[in-house]
Amino acid sequence: MPPVAILLTSSHRNVGKATLARMASADVGLHTYSMDAYDLLSEGGGSGSDVKTEALTADRIESTMKEILEKTRVLIATSNQVDQIPDGVRGIFSHEFDIGAPDEAERAVILRNVIDNHGLNLDPTINTSSIALKTAALVAGDLVDVVDRASAAKQARLEELSAKHSNEELAATVRDVQVSDAARKNFSDSIGAPKIPNVTWDDVGGLSNVKDAVAETIQLPLERPELFSKGMKKRSGILFYGPPGTGKTLLAKAIATEYSLNFFSVKGPELLNMYIGESEANVRRVFQRARDARPCVVFFDELDSVAPKRGNQGDSGGVMDRIVSQLLAELDGMSGGDDAGGVFVVGATNRPDLLDPALLRPGRFDKMLYLGVSDTHEKQLTILEALTRKFTLDPSCSLRAVAERLPFTYTGADLYALCSDAMLKAVTRQAAVVDSCVQALNAQRDAHLPAITTAYWFDHYASTVDVRVVVAEADFAAAQNELVPSVSAGELAHYDKVRATFEGVGNASENARQEASRSEVVGKSPQAEIEDQVDLREDEEAMRNGSVSKSRRSRKKGKGKGKAVAESHSQIENNAVNGSVDKGKGRADVGFQEGTVSDDDGLY
Repeated sequence: MPPVAILLTSSHRNVGKATLARMASADVGLHTYSMDAYDLLSEGGGSGSDVKTEALTADRIESTMKEILEKTRVLIATSNQVDQIPDGVRGIFSHEFDIGAPDEAERAVILRNVIDNHGLNLDPTINTSSIALKTAALVAGDLVDVVDRASAAKQARLEELSAKHSNEELAATVRDVQVSDAARKNFSDSIGAPKIPNVTWDDVGGLSNVKDAVAETIQLPLERPELFSKGMKKRSGILFYGPPGTGKTLLAKAIATEYSLNFFSVKGPELLNMYIGESEANVRRVFQRARDARPCVVFFDELDSVAPKRGNQGDSGGVMDRIVSQLLAELDGMSGGDDAGGVFVVGATNRPDLLDPALLRPGRFDKMLYLGVSDTHEKQLTILEALTRKFTLDPSCSLRAVAERLPFTYTGADLYALCSDAMLKAVTRQAAVVDSCVQALNAQRDAHLPAITTAYWFDHYASTVDVRVVVAEADFAAAQNELVPSVSAGELAHYDKVRATFEGVGNASENARQEASRSEVVGKSPQAEIEDQVDLREDEEAMRNGSVSKSRRSRKKGKGKGKAVAESHSQIENNAVNGSVDKGKGRADVGFQEGTVSDDDGLY
């Protein structure tokens, strides 16, 4: 049997590499001897300040490992940074295994094993599958910490129990296991792990058509995964675009909450790094972490800052171009890769015209959804009802009347500001009432007694009516008078043009060409119109075939458009006779004159 050298690698710490090696050795009846590589280095030997010393150390380690392998026959090593291992040392290992983060089912198995090893009794109401769902992106070491916290919480609770309590309460309860949420929160805050947000569809007012389109894209792959396992590629990319403040980020969070998906938000500056290759590596890490936490939603906010058009950047190293290329490669893997299931990519931008066109092609962000301002009072009323769900409104306050006074230039953020200002005015009015009550009470007290403070009044005199803030319709009216729309009417018109460009509604150039053609044929006879159409088809056919064909219109004597086309054809013929064919210029002139430039040219 030849010697066996195995290298266990992982991009995560505490994933269980050493534990896996010990358990595998125990299963086959082998004794293990563990050593830490840091113990082999002398003091300061791992500082990396001397390149020559590092090379000599690597050579000695390589020769020593070969001697160990000849005597022990089996060698297992672990590493979190496989790229930092010298090539000579790495070449010793005949097998390499990459260990990723466990998925939901694997986390449930790990939790049960850890609970059994700790000898922890669980309450019958506890389901390890539900705990595994809440611990997405946690590795084995983190799950052990969750169980340790639950055990510590149980011991602290038992210390407060008296001896007369039954043994049933000696088991860990749901309250004890809830400390896993605290562990998850600490983990998420420390490294930015994905987590399920607390935003529901009720928090998103309006946008019913967008909600339906999102459900069509995300809900079907989650509920019927067998359809996509038979060769059908799923559409995992959604792009929200429109004016700022229309609820793009809020809708992305609501998607994650509605379908119980982990939410991972990415900002543009987080991906940039001063070292060559690190920015692209950050993009790869983002998608790897998303795959580890699937089902997951990766949300790219302000996508135009992450993936602008390539070739237009001023950076000398081409960092942004490389980021865009890496992002395209990852998106292609999300739509058709073997491990693509359960990861959805959502982007949001205010400037879709600045994005690289390759992002909008099928298989990437091919589902473009426009989020605009509310164009009816009914939609505005829906948003107001969602924003004021937790408000205490005056019985005489009519949100419909408030909505009917609003202009159609208010975005969702403007309506949020309107409701916040109205609430602030109600709070200010109630605070004035409280101050008057405190002053009246102090006026009735004896002069030698200390004055009553507002806090003392709330603790001893205030009733539930005194602390309740009621928002009246007048508060909304006063807030509207002070509110300035964040998006002007001119900017909204610009976004309508952008929407028409990307959705193919009312193509500006095509409409202009058709309008020009209609204006030319006014006053012509039907026979002349037919001849012009035939001439146009002949010119276009000649351009496609690469040949020069003089149509009836090019042979006619006249001015203007026909003359320009004839000159372009003559120029091609003259250049061909002289031995130099300048087809580019001639075809461009003809295409411009006749309006036959391919629509594909606008994609590049």
